[in-house]
Amino acid sequence: MRRHVAATLIVLGTAQHCVAGQTYDLFFHAGSLTDASGTPLAAALDYAGQLAGPTAVGGSETYLVQIGPAADGLTGITLQEGGRTRILGTYEAVTGNPVIMYFLESTLRQMADVSGGSPFYIRNRIKEALLEDAEIVPAEFDLGGQIIAAEQVTIHPFANDAARNRMGDFADLTLSVTVGEAIPGWYGKLAAFTSPDGDEAYSNTLTLTGAGPEGTPQ
Repeated sequence: MRRHVAATLIVLGTAQHCVAGQTYDLFFHAGSLTDASGTPLAAALDYAGQLAGPTAVGGSETYLVQIGPAADGLTGITLQEGGRTRILGTYEAVTGNPVIMYFLESTLRQMADVSGGSPFYIRNRIKEALLEDAEIVPAEFDLGGQIIAAEQVTIHPFANDAARNRMGDFADLTLSVTVGEAIPGWYGKLAAFTSPDGDEAYSNTLTLTGAGPEGTPQ
């Protein structure tokens, strides 16, 4: 039986700015799926997803993303939603945890669908934001009662964008990751959201709920 554990986030301290360049390294962390010797981790990781707002059927949807060993020493990423399971791809473990790539790509596609904007334009603006300063606060991530030291890193990709007036609520999109060396797979929580006010507010979150050898994607 797969081990399911509750995970919550406790944010502490005052926001500070990390230097440009560090932002990208915190979002895309090398070695997050390998040990000190470069050997791929054996554990499978479960991330519980929650999508709400204009892109969700009925206003809210849940889904599951699994990361784990696949054939030929690769790392697989699998999506479960709506009673269906899909293998999204396989990657070299040394490239890091693919959950961040899936999360950012799904978020930008959802934004493009709702706003009518170009996914290429949105992707490029997010890439630019990852090369600029970010807000960073010390945090604690609760993984099944185990409190893990973490950092919450936040960017606002369209805060100063020239096309803000054509993005609707997505002009105020916030992207954040809660990360830590002691968190299995580096990412405790990934979040994307617009204004928290109103029924139409968009939010998409992935939260680490389990780390263990069972439930490994094949």
